[in-house]
Amino acid sequence: MSWLRNHRMILLLALVLTVGLLVSACAPEEEEPVEAEEPDDPEDEPEEEDDPVDEEDPEEKVLRIGMMTTMDTLDPHATSGLGPGQIMYYMYDTLLVTDYDLETIHPHVAQEWEVSEDGLLYTFHLREDVKFHSGRPLTAEDVVWSFERWLSEETASPTADRAGRVSEVRAPDDYTVEMELEAPHAMLPHFLAQPESVILDREVVEEYGEDYGSAMAGGSGPYKFVEWIPRERVELKRNPDYTWGPPIFDNSGPAHLDRIEYRKIPEASTLIMELEEGGIDVIYGTPPSYVQRVKDHPNINVVQTDPYLYMNYIGFKVVRPFADDIVIRKALNYAVDKQG
Repeated sequence: MSWLRNHRMILLLALVLTVGLLVSACAPEEEEPVEAEEPDDPEDEPEEEDDPVDEEDPEEKVLRIGMMTTMDTLDPHATSGLGPGQIMYYMYDTLLVTDYDLETIHPHVAQEWEVSEDGLLYTFHLREDVKFHSGRPLTAEDVVWSFERWLSEETASPTADRAGRVSEVRAPDDYTVEMELEAPHAMLPHFLAQPESVILDREVVEEYGEDYGSAMAGGSGPYKFVEWIPRERVELKRNPDYTWGPPIFDNSGPAHLDRIEYRKIPEASTLIMELEEGGIDVIYGTPPSYVQRVKDHPNINVVQTDPYLYMNYIGFKVVRPFADDIVIRKALNYAVDKQG
């Protein structure tokens, strides 16, 4: 599946065909016609039947992903969570993209770019065929608007510092973006390939306001937002017009899967049971106590990564009581067993 970023796996999707019972009524014997009486109450009149509800296509290819983590929002500027980040990769596009080695940077929405000798000016030349899910063309003004929203003090994004010290983002023309820095930032290309630097459909953001990221999310990625039921599931559907996939994928056109569902399953035992019984197709980060169990299962394929360094941290809302006391924060720091 080309759109499982940074995961190389082949998924066998079992399509379950449900046999429905067709109930038919026999016609009664013919009788003498009876003159119909006018109903006394309009409410007695027979209601028109609703249009038949479309049932799920049994040939539809659906990937169901189980996750234990809780999502806070699908607004990329309002979160730093790993759970939302996984989903955002499907809905949005970035200027650049990281290869599977997590080091090499490739073009994406920006088909080419230059960096000044002093490292203070990045110039991105955009593709001209990218469109948002609404059908509106993606231009340099959308990139500028998205970055200004990301970096603004009003947004107060928890990831804004990753862009470095930005003095200005501007659009000399419809398909050129210039990003000027106050100091060189060697990691900038890497961060411009991450979920926090995606390009938003500003019209959708402005329309939904505070509900953006929960009631709706608008991007230009290979999948469109359908529905988010908090603490239950997120549903995405294929963007049939997507033809600008990154060069690291074999398929640069529309995705092969019709829908993707992320299902929130907080209990480890339930998560594993759903995987074993086929209720979900994929899980990320198998709970340690269940690793051997899934390895021994004949119908489960386990992809195991090599050990790698990973940073965890505790963040403090330093404007709130308790955490606003630096002595408290120092005490917590001293309580951490650094050597351990």
